[in-house]
Amino acid sequence: WRIIRTNEDGSLRLLYHGTGHDITNAYISESAYNTDSNNTTYVGYMFGDDGSLENNRKNDQDSTIKEKIDGWYTANLKENYDKYISKTAIYCNDRSGDGYQTTGTMNYAAYNRLFNKFHPSFKCGVKTTNGTTAGDNPSLYGDADDADKFSVSKEGGGNGQLQYPVALMTADEIVYAGGLYNVSSKSYYAYNNSSSSSVDGKYWWTMSPYSFNGSYAYIFYVNGNSSYAGNLNYSNVYPSTIVVRPVISLKSCVKLTGSGVVDTTSDPENPIIDPYEVVEIDETCEASEN
Repeated sequence: WRIIRTNEDGSLRLLYHGTGHDITNAYISESAYNTDSNNTTYVGYMFGDDGSLENNRKNDQDSTIKEKIDGWYTANLKENYDKYISKTAIYCNDRSGDGYQTTGTMNYAAYNRLFNKFHPSFKCGVKTTNGTTAGDNPSLYGDADDADKFSVSKEGGGNGQLQYPVALMTADEIVYAGGLYNVSSKSYYAYNNSSSSSVDGKYWWTMSPYSFNGSYAYIFYVNGNSSYAGNLNYSNVYPSTIVVRPVISLKSCVKLTGSGVVDTTSDPENPIIDPYEVVEIDETCEASEN
């Protein structure tokens, strides 16, 4: 796992990195984000009916990618590791934007934050830029409804609609880590400790909506190939060859040890590995949501 950030609830967000520090398949599978793409509805991690943003935010249907992630979590983490993972952590699928459309064109809030205002945010649906309020047009900065704040529990301000505490990174998190639009950057989650692509040159999904052009819904992804390694870009939601890298959040009460270092300078063939490890969780922490 790679550390992304500390969440608002104090939990520690982690990105899946497979079975080792130098692997090139740090993903669980390839998948479409959604198999349908001809409506704004299909940018939803969960979604409802078309016709309005309110209908979309009913969240009574799972996206294709959520079904894939939930199945992986059930098979690999639920039985032995669920107790370590925060249920209050929020995963943001910000569907606000510059005038919601069902058939016309629109850009979502992440597009406007990152491309127009150059102000990413860890807060889901932030309404500020450069420390000032959004002023007369808050939709340019985002106004994410609680329905966009996916979580297992409502205690941390999320919607409480996730069955399992796992989702995807946001485009804002990618930008904070060093991923820029159409700019190569090998120094963060895109590459492994052997300076190779962590995903074998493939693209990988975020859960941030990009735009709707009247015919197709688009989601941000990260480029894993050598041409534009680590750059942020976007795709129609239906390609089934983009890979899935789940995100979880360790509870704030979990105890960690280790330096988080892999040192290959002295002996590249036998690196010194001192990762962060979960070493202790007491009964109180195990029983808590975070």
